[in-house]
Amino acid sequence: GRERGFDGSLPDVKWLFKSLEENKNADNVFLLSHVPPFSGDFDKSLEEEYRKLTTDFKNIRLSLHGHEHRYFFGMPYPENVNYLVTTTINKKGYTRVSVDGKEIKVEQEIF
Repeated sequence: GRERGFDGSLPDVKWLFKSLEENKNADNVFLLSHVPPFSGDFDKSLEEEYRKLTTDFKNIRLSLHGHEHRYFFGMPYPENVNYLVTTTINKKGYTRVSVDGKEIKVEQEIF
């Protein structure tokens, strides 16, 4: 969003909605974007629309992000979807996500 001057074009929420609609029968859907929606670099005019997708599509299991150079795993919004922000390798860490059916395991690895 910041790269486009917060002009409402990034992320392309309409494209994301269409893609989610096309995959509404999938068991597990994972959203991935570099910038998490609660970041200051995410276009605030699109944050609510992005969040709404996580409640409209019940097969979204996890929203994965980077950019913040810190680790966060939890529910920053009242919806029942976890958000994962993984740290930078420069901080000697990474995150392992394992999926077994509908069970998701998230482990922070520090080395």
